[in-house]
Amino acid sequence: MNGRAKGYIGEQIAAEYLARSGWRVLERNSRQGGVEVDIIALDGDVLVLCEVKTADRADAHPSEWVSAGQRRRYVRAAEAYIARRSLYGKDVRFDVIEVCGGEVRHIRGAFDADC
Repeated sequence: MNGRAKGYIGEQIAAEYLARSGWRVLERNSRQGGVEVDIIALDGDVLVLCEVKTADRADAHPSEWVSAGQRRRYVRAAEAYIARRSLYGKDVRFDVIEVCGGEVRHIRGAFDADC
């Protein structure tokens, strides 16, 4: 299976996990400020931008693959999303969801806007 297909399957698993957890998934693979965000969702009143990382092995730690540049791009995407929808003052969080060998690991607040 190629990387794109594996990533799509991981994103689908992550979106279903969030929905089962009571979250409202707003957008998937959304372009914001020139940045593609895997999942934008609401965790209660908190706007969450989720980066999904997928690996074949359950012992992998793909959250370590989120680079400093990627974190900065997600902050820029959040700013664009908030401005486009006039959500000023909204609490925002950046999560990473790992899908490893079919197992979901959710890292809430994986990084902040000061990256």
